[in-house]
Amino acid sequence: MKLSHLIADILSENRLLPPSMMKRRGATRIKFLRAVGIAPNGIGAEIGVQKGFFSHIILEELRPARLHLIDPWYLIGEKWTWATTNQSTSKAVQNIIYWFQKELTSKRIVLHIGFDEEVLAELPDHYFDWVYLDTSHTYEHTKRELELLHRKVKPNGIILGDDWFSDPDHMFYGQYRATQEFIKEKNYAVIYSSDDDHQWAIRLTQSN
Repeated sequence: MKLSHLIADILSENRLLPPSMMKRRGATRIKFLRAVGIAPNGIGAEIGVQKGFFSHIILEELRPARLHLIDPWYLIGEKWTWATTNQSTSKAVQNIIYWFQKELTSKRIVLHIGFDEEVLAELPDHYFDWVYLDTSHTYEHTKRELELLHRKVKPNGIILGDDWFSDPDHMFYGQYRATQEFIKEKNYAVIYSSDDDHQWAIRLTQSN
């Protein structure tokens, strides 16, 4: 991690970064979201929120009418052992509640502390205009997630995600493999994928 990014993370985790700066972190992902061209005022979800840094960008760039934030946080333990800087799962939730008090009160943001498969199962079918998936990246988990999202996302909706790695030797290749199989089985089209910024987006083809 670059020193500048490390400093930004520390400032963010301690609520020392101005809101305007929080919304402008992650230039690569901002470029990706703009390239996909999601219409504003939709219903979306960020699945795998972790510390909530990307949530600021989603609100600013996609301007959803309602955003569901889904993550198990402290249900998986006190810490993310793999996380950089602060590893506390409970502090992450506290910061999200602090940052998004207004949106939570107005129900523009809905917070779900739970495992994504269980949370998604409780939501209506064809509910989401788009979802952003950033969870375990394992093969089996991604397969189950995509099967659920096939039902939960509208037929003209978009499934987006992080950590696209087509290299079979990469630790996240399982997600790539599961997504490729899903695309073929369910007749989806890739509308964005990159081994440079590791973002991806798929949509059901019009023939469906």
